[in-house]
Amino acid sequence: TDHTDNNEAEAINKSSAVTRSMAAQRVMAWATHACGVLAVLLFFAFCVSITEAAATHTPPHRGAVWERVRPQSGHAFQERATAQDGGVFGGWVQDSYAMPAFSFELDELSSPYGTWPSSQSGLRPPFNRTRSDHFYMFGNRRVNAMAVDHGYVQLFMSDRGPMWSNYAEEGSQNIGGGFSYIRYNESVVGDSSECFERSLSTAYIYGPHTNSSRSATPCFSYARHFGVAYYNTSFTDHSTNLSISRTVFAPEGDIPSLVSKVALRNQGSSPITFSHFEFWDVNQWQLVVEWIRTGYAAAPGDERRRAINAQFLQNVEWDESAQALFSNMKSSNGSALPRGEPSRVNEYPPTIFLAPLDKGTVVDSFYSNQTSFFGNGNFSVPQAVQDNISGGLLPWTQAEGQPAALVLRTEVTLPPNGEKTLSFLYGYCADAGAVGTSIARLRSEQVRDASESLDATMKFWQARSANFVAGASKARDGTQEGREQHGISRGRDANTLPTDILHSRRVRGAAQGGNVLRMLQRELPWRSCALQASAVYHEYYGLHVVPQGSAYLYLSGADGAPRDQALFSLALNFLDPSLSKETLSLVLSTQLASTGGFPYSFVGYGEISTALGLHEFPSDLDIFMMMAISEYVIATGDTAFLEEALPFYPSDGSLPPHADGNTVLDHIRASCYHLFSSVGIGPNGLIRIHQGDWDDGIVLTDPDPLAIVFTVANGESIPNSQMAIKTLPMLATLVRSRDETLAVDIENFVAALCDPVKQTLTDQWFPRAWMRDGLDRPYLRGNDQGEGGARRSYIDLEGQPWGLLLNNSQIEPALKANVFNNVDRMLQHDSPIGPRLQQETGLVWPAISHLMTWAYAANDRAASAWETLVKSLYAVHARAFPSVWLGIWGGPDGWVSTTNSSREQPGGTWASPVTPVTDFPVSNQNSDAMFLLAVLRIYGIEPLPDASLLVNLTRSGLDNPAVDFPQLSVSHSGGLVSGTFRAQVSGETTLSIAPPSTFHASDASSCMVGRRSVQCAPAGGVVPLKLSLASSDVSFSVDFSPS
Repeated sequence: TDHTDNNEAEAINKSSAVTRSMAAQRVMAWATHACGVLAVLLFFAFCVSITEAAATHTPPHRGAVWERVRPQSGHAFQERATAQDGGVFGGWVQDSYAMPAFSFELDELSSPYGTWPSSQSGLRPPFNRTRSDHFYMFGNRRVNAMAVDHGYVQLFMSDRGPMWSNYAEEGSQNIGGGFSYIRYNESVVGDSSECFERSLSTAYIYGPHTNSSRSATPCFSYARHFGVAYYNTSFTDHSTNLSISRTVFAPEGDIPSLVSKVALRNQGSSPITFSHFEFWDVNQWQLVVEWIRTGYAAAPGDERRRAINAQFLQNVEWDESAQALFSNMKSSNGSALPRGEPSRVNEYPPTIFLAPLDKGTVVDSFYSNQTSFFGNGNFSVPQAVQDNISGGLLPWTQAEGQPAALVLRTEVTLPPNGEKTLSFLYGYCADAGAVGTSIARLRSEQVRDASESLDATMKFWQARSANFVAGASKARDGTQEGREQHGISRGRDANTLPTDILHSRRVRGAAQGGNVLRMLQRELPWRSCALQASAVYHEYYGLHVVPQGSAYLYLSGADGAPRDQALFSLALNFLDPSLSKETLSLVLSTQLASTGGFPYSFVGYGEISTALGLHEFPSDLDIFMMMAISEYVIATGDTAFLEEALPFYPSDGSLPPHADGNTVLDHIRASCYHLFSSVGIGPNGLIRIHQGDWDDGIVLTDPDPLAIVFTVANGESIPNSQMAIKTLPMLATLVRSRDETLAVDIENFVAALCDPVKQTLTDQWFPRAWMRDGLDRPYLRGNDQGEGGARRSYIDLEGQPWGLLLNNSQIEPALKANVFNNVDRMLQHDSPIGPRLQQETGLVWPAISHLMTWAYAANDRAASAWETLVKSLYAVHARAFPSVWLGIWGGPDGWVSTTNSSREQPGGTWASPVTPVTDFPVSNQNSDAMFLLAVLRIYGIEPLPDASLLVNLTRSGLDNPAVDFPQLSVSHSGGLVSGTFRAQVSGETTLSIAPPSTFHASDASSCMVGRRSVQCAPAGGVVPLKLSLASSDVSFSVDFSPS
């Protein structure tokens, strides 16, 4: 079993002593030896399951014909994109809010491209599972929602641990929710038609799909759209002319609820009378951490999670005053841990409710018992719908299998061409006693009207999205007029925009014939919304966080590692600084009071985990977190953050070494000295690798258990050392006025790394790490000298970007040129979706490939930077791998580009013996966060060692560059650099404005901050502008034109 709390702290204490005494080193070595053996045994045990998962699909030939669902006409979606940008699955459209949406058009129920490979594909029954569910995640500041092509929606929360409220699992009669059942009355017009169905479902998987025998046209039409904050499904019954458009959305804000807006329309000339059933299931599926989820391990893990509900009782109640139906759960034995005590299992499951948003809506009947609702019917036509049976309430009963459902019936009559809109709230609250007040607050304050709330939500996301622009920045009012000022209106041809380098043969080739400008205009807002909408709330910490997502969270039930949250914050600083701050604050609140280090992950309610001890002592987390804190303060001007109080873990008031209190500055001190002493420096002068750096499995690359033991003890990480040199100097600048000793110690630590890092680069590329073999002999893995054969001498992308980001005084430009040329030749040129990690494997990881984008831009290689960025576009993935659904609108943390392995799907993703990313291959925030960071870096937006924020749009290679993020908009026009800083906090920051390419810093003739003229004081090739911030917009400009 996994270790938590004190056990983990004690283990980390032991491991941290490895650099201080030989005795402790031996303890750590033997402990690691055991972990290494465990890892090898796990790998062997699960090889069978991986091998049997025949995860291979053959992509269609270009121009192949595939099955599509006929889109419904007259919908509020415009500008259908070319089919190639959506692969075989559909295409991109623009919704009525001028925001991108994806029209899902594949018939996944019959198309050969409808199923997709997972780690459970091809296993022996009952362990095998065939997947045809293609899904997209959206959300608000509190919840996530999974929109599934089958036509249903699942609600996800993390308040007291990760959990689905209505997990779809047909075997236990749980089918999600967010769709309608319809039952026509006895005299409805159309009942003589061969197409007529008396009762039906609007969910694509359960709805009717018959064609007319006379005309071979569909009797029923469907359309499905994934929007930035909603899922729209449309259904038309052509026999009765009833049209139903359902929009399930997450209302903007910290709101634990979804809104279902149901637009009913009679398109015929005769009245229609029918019963409408709003269906939402209840299946509280707690994602208690399961570190081994691949292949045959999935089914036993699911059974353990299913058994959790056997500890509870479940019932359903009706609140007449609130007009709300709600399901409760309570312990079956009446005992539970104190509510505030950390726990893997949430012993206080929330109350799930369904209620009309408009209290005036009449609920004619309700249903709450799955067994009686479905009866002798099925999921397509439940017996209660078909036979018009009245409902009732579920009494307290055993909760295993989750027998509750929430269904509200409303009688509707529509006149000819008549319309009616129903709207509902599906959400949760702490307990039954909070239902009335929660719904009242939603109705009166937070949501009120469904249409108004949807409008407000979409305007919110318009204002929070980054935009690809080519001219002066707009007022971020979310209006269509404002968007037209940026050339992204529906009617403007993107080819008329200034393009420069974006129309070069190299960049256009990377786009595989697609329209680069249109792709970028679509994907910047899409990705920036997706990143922010992934946020969830943790009750234990009282904070929101952007999770890593994908299989780690939504399958394994674990979040982290802190390196991921650190990287996400770099883009969030310019999208939503408050969310970036909360994300960093939550990770800081997990910092161990026993050591000052950070745990690998956080799980359940207020617990942490080392992943079965395999990641007990990663060596990179301090560096990533210190970089992230520095960038947050510099990007936002929020220097007061350093003085804010945050607890260490556990939150009992205990403090780690070097912390005098619990301010963020104390957290920084503890982390820095943990890095200096506990992580430490190895025999070759580089930062020790311990149990891993960014690559969790780097120490396991040699399966010899003794090699693992010796590498953990004395291996060294080259990228860790490079990153420390690049990022820690700005931290020293930030803390100097508060702690001179710490600043000097940081600078000395960095200075000691410089020569050892430089010495690792001999000629062609940076090696990956100093490793040890089974005889404790050191060797350079990833060397460029042919030493050790192909297993040890190869180019590894992980070792390159941070080294290339060092300045030219640290690494000679000629040596950098060799590295760039080898990356281009060996890892980039033949990969359609970006540089691979290694030449012999097909994996592309945005967390590394977009550091490479940054490195290209920082070294004045704009064409290579744009090529790498464009290759990572979802539209390019769709063109390269049209039958692979992941990568169309979201993705994993690593893609297979080209591969020699028959079991890995080109364009797909990976599955280890432990983690099956294949099984939840989208909604990993590395994909979107690193793309957005790459955009910022291409435009020269990055912090400097002097703790100022560089603004160097010349890097982009565009004639009239402009960048537009919610926090910062900047543009060049001739010799004028101007922009707006939209401060969210009070503070102070300095912008270092670089001149356009044909000017010099000394040419600056006029400098403005707001309406105030300030002195231009060029220094170091830039013009510093100090901005005083007070939670408001601050305009600035530097004119380099001759006066």
